Amino acid sequence: MIYLNLGRRELGKTTLALYLVRTMPARVYFDPRGLLPATGTRVTLPDDVGPAFDQLWERVQRQGDGELTFTPRGNVQRFFDLVCAQMQRWIEEPNAPRIAFLVDELRFVNTDGDAFDWVMRCAPRSDVTIVGTAHRPVDVSVHMRAIADVWCVFQMSQEHDLKVLSEKSPALALKAARLHPREFVAWDDTTATLTEYHDPRLWYVPLAAERMTAVHGLDLPASAPRVDRGKLFE
Repeated sequence: MIYLNLGRRELGKTTLALYLVRTMPARVYFDPRGLLPATGTRVTLPDDVGPAFDQLWERVQRQGDGELTFTPRGNVQRFFDLVCAQMQRWIEEPNAPRIAFLVDELRFVNTDGDAFDWVMRCAPRSDVTIVGTAHRPVDVSVHMRAIADVWCVFQMSQEHDLKVLSEKSPALALKAARLHPREFVAWDDTTATLTEYHDPRLWYVPLAAERMTAVHGLDLPASAPRVDRGKLFE
């Protein structure tokens, strides 16, 4: 499945992306801003990309769960292409563990490269989840927009953005313009159905709290909502 999480800053699109991938045994995060909580290994150098995937494979085979976070130093596009090539290699392996690929801030990269295009078009939907985040539809390649399964749209107000949404569904554009912070509407392009989500307590956890948990092993404060996976995208 391919999800696009779109909306302005600090509305929840990245934490929703984390929610969407966490049921997969293997998870790969491309995090050019370095804002995601790295509870597994954070890789910053291109020479470490291949070995990191090998270690992830072994960890998932041994423990049933693992994740990698890639925060490139230097050429972001070259790094992204290397990660995508390793994603393709993973998926092509017989009996490969199910895997998720989260690309935060799609504007940082060109997603029309051969390896990422192959991953989007050739990976089995049941075995590979791809989630991309962006501020605006224009930040996403038209090729990716054309084959995305679900658009998770947060509050939008710019006329051009709403026009793009209206090409999918006039109701989608209308509802996106009326959303409050941390509300979103999901357009399932495979079934042409629209679903509204107004309660962020079902999925939202502040990234700062997540980073504290990852780095210091702290429990989230009682006021921080826990994710109830049974109520979203069943």
